Amino acid sequence: QWMLQPDGQIADWVGLPYQGKTLLEGINVVFVDSTATSARLSARNLNVWMRRAAFGAWPFSSTGYQGIIGDTTYSQEPTGANEAYRDAFFLLTNSHGRAFGPYPNPSGPGYVWIGAWSKENLDIANLTHGHESFNEARDALLTAMVDKGATNLGYIDMANTYNTADYSTGDSDGMAIVLGLDLPIGVSRPYRSAPPQTAA
Repeated sequence: QWMLQPDGQIADWVGLPYQGKTLLEGINVVFVDSTATSARLSARNLNVWMRRAAFGAWPFSSTGYQGIIGDTTYSQEPTGANEAYRDAFFLLTNSHGRAFGPYPNPSGPGYVWIGAWSKENLDIANLTHGHESFNEARDALLTAMVDKGATNLGYIDMANTYNTADYSTGDSDGMAIVLGLDLPIGVSRPYRSAPPQTAA
């Protein structure tokens, strides 16, 4: 359900409040890699797909995050120093995320990853990044990935929305997009004359 800090607590936007509340960072992306035959190959596939969709690994991000699938805790991808997947330079408004896995796919071949994506802006006043949206970042990733040949497999309700006196998940609707990475690296889908349909 959640992206976790190195100490195992729910990630909270490095402690910066959002609208006066602690901002909790939930899982809003699931990747299903049906082509990989090993965990090492699945990690390679994921990183190639991220670069293909213009969400390559960029520096200048907080790192060391974790995610849990089943009973297993996974460290983040990308693994480089202070890196996250990002669609623009860190000084610009951008959507960025981290993925956790790979977990052996219980429903078929390959592996499963989970991810937490968010949109941020440059907060000049506090010399840091301000939070803008979870949903917009998830949807930006969906569009970019499907455009490059990934499959939109619909949504999963993660049941991870909160809005209490002290805690918030911002605009999150609690839904995670499921993306199928079902093409071998180097293969693209035929040209589409119309944009792909997205799940409601």
